[in-house]
Amino acid sequence: MGVYSLTWGLGFGLGPVMGGFLNDNLAPVAIWYSGLGMGLVAVLGFALLARVLRAQETEPAPTSPQS
Repeated sequence: MGVYSLTWGLGFGLGPVMGGFLNDNLAPVAIWYSGLGMGLVAVLGFALLARVLRAQETEPAPTSPQS
């Protein structure tokens, strides 16, 4: 729970700073493009995670040797 709360604190602290940096040094639209990039990375990560979990479900469970 502490790590979860920390991520919210970091987001609230770093978000405005990074958004202001992008707005001042690149362009206001850079904020939206970076959000799009992070969203696409998240989609790819979830797709890969789903593929790995699906592959683990189809594997046969290891059996103990019969003595």
